[in-house]
Amino acid sequence: MLTDAQLMELWDKQKLHENLMLYCRGIDRMDGDLVRSTYWPDSTDDHGSFIGPGQDWAAAGLAWREKIYNNSHHVSNVLIE
Repeated sequence: MLTDAQLMELWDKQKLHENLMLYCRGIDRMDGDLVRSTYWPDSTDDHGSFIGPGQDWAAAGLAWREKIYNNSHHVSNVLIE
């Protein structure tokens, strides 16, 4: 039988995985509102060329819209610790 703590850990991991999938959907579809919804208001993002508030990454990431033909994230082997 699972303890309450184990169930909460599973819940947390599932929610983080869902958030990752929403982020990928948002950035691949160039949906700024969806991308912003995946970040906490006080989050930080480090994409190498962009380091700053997570909420601001949506605009920076979508700035590539006119420079790329296609965008598709493939996510596998997700490990959340």
